[in-house]
Amino acid sequence: MSDKRYLMDLTTAVAPAEMFTVDGTEYRILSIDHFSPSDEAGIMSLFARYAYITGVFEKESDRQKAEKIAVEMRDLRIEMLTRITDMPADVAGKLPLSSQHLLIKHMEDDMEEKGLTEKKEDAEDAS
Repeated sequence: MSDKRYLMDLTTAVAPAEMFTVDGTEYRILSIDHFSPSDEAGIMSLFARYAYITGVFEKESDRQKAEKIAVEMRDLRIEMLTRITDMPADVAGKLPLSSQHLLIKHMEDDMEEKGLTEKKEDAEDAS
């Protein structure tokens, strides 16, 4: 019997998607591991765009420009939600903002945990 010591024991298997409900209907929320490389890039791009636009929104003093940015932020949120879940856009659009953010935060935490993005505190400390 050999006593091999491995640095890591990796697998190509992906854990099943987690479930959540909206008004009693079940939906899946995927982790970044569930996506193809091109889908992963697209999702990370959406999250980066949303972070960027949020920063622009926070600094905008013109009300009309801020409203246009807010509409773009909402459209991006809905697109993000329909990409990371199997929830239809019309259902995602009816969710309160706080519920939308809970689902988005779940994916952000997943990407941070896997080292694909920096923790927000680390990013803020670097600036």
